[in-house]
Amino acid sequence: MDRSPAFPTPADSRGSRREAPSGVPVTAFRGAVTAADAYHATRAAVRIEGEVLRVGNRFVKADRYREIAFVAVGNAASSQALAIVDALGERVTQGFVSGPDPVPNQVPFRSARVPKGYPGRPSGVEAAHTLLELAQGLGERDLLLALLSPGALSSLAVPDPTRTPPDTTGWFDRMAAGGATPREAALAAAVAFGGGVDGGLAASAGLAEVESIVIDRGDGGDIVGGSPTRRLDPIGRATGERLAGGPRGGPLSTPLPATVGRPVVVASPADGLRGAADVIGEKRYRPVLAELSYPDPPVAAAKRFTDRLDSLVKESAGAMRAASSSGVVAFATGTMGLLEGLDERPAVRSFLTAARSGLVHRGAVVGAFATSGAEEENDPPGGVAEAGPDGPGAPRPRGVSMHPGITDVGCLIVAVVPRPTG
Repeated sequence: MDRSPAFPTPADSRGSRREAPSGVPVTAFRGAVTAADAYHATRAAVRIEGEVLRVGNRFVKADRYREIAFVAVGNAASSQALAIVDALGERVTQGFVSGPDPVPNQVPFRSARVPKGYPGRPSGVEAAHTLLELAQGLGERDLLLALLSPGALSSLAVPDPTRTPPDTTGWFDRMAAGGATPREAALAAAVAFGGGVDGGLAASAGLAEVESIVIDRGDGGDIVGGSPTRRLDPIGRATGERLAGGPRGGPLSTPLPATVGRPVVVASPADGLRGAADVIGEKRYRPVLAELSYPDPPVAAAKRFTDRLDSLVKESAGAMRAASSSGVVAFATGTMGLLEGLDERPAVRSFLTAARSGLVHRGAVVGAFATSGAEEENDPPGGVAEAGPDGPGAPRPRGVSMHPGITDVGCLIVAVVPRPTG
């Protein structure tokens, strides 16, 4: 099985042309991950063309910098790091990669494994100290590339004894139980933690130029990793302080220098949805958008999605009766109500259980998949379930594999309602 970040789809599932409704969500999942592949998105954003270096939205002379360094953190860190090494080659002088997955052999720089989970754990704190030390060693005429993807928060946030609650897991759980969205929880983390969050990474780079290339899962590209290269705006800071119980005595953030560029989002839920819709179009299904991104927990997201699906099917009734139609496929993405960097698989299973009971159309199927992927074959990142009540006699959802570390643009949600027969 090919495990290169440049080839996301498991070898045993490429090229499938299954036309059955249960195969359509799988095809859509492959299309979404391929279209939002962090390697290709980052490779397109950072490249050298002749004597010109493109970095996000900027074009500069390739010999402008004395040193080019990068830090790649998050669920797609390996893919983004490989893209920079392939794009810039020996021009890259330093690098550090931190995330839950192994680093490809082609990336000859330091790395750390930080498993999925809440920020503040020893492995993440150690990684944060390492990458901040790298940034502090840069100076004028140097460039730091911050390659950020969901899950970066765990490798950037360092507990601050004057601000961070001692029971961080319970703190985040209580926020979620109180209705805080994943974005709001990330804002609270940026206020309550220190280290690289709330502009801390960019501030550590001193006079070096800083450019951020970001993979967004739906919380907003400005908050991925706890906003390490931008200071929180007044609204975001107020939200974070409200959830954190105030600034906790921390100093007000000083402005960042003009050498820090704005984050450039190169892959997002919209890219995944576009890729999913493109690949099912050839199967004569009508693709319709239910919602760009649901921030809700799995059961609430399932209710919103299936209610919206019923409306979309009614609106498409005329088109579905056409002989050339295979039916309707509804798409959405979601964060399952989870803070970035947490394992989404239990929430995906909860979503499928709730959603299958809400499907009211004969022959309908629903799929939900974490685009961050998963390595374990017995605990895949998503699956497909048939319509019907859940219970002892209900068929189990069919699991679908995907290599980890390719991207993370949230959880893809797909429902297929086939054309009525007879």
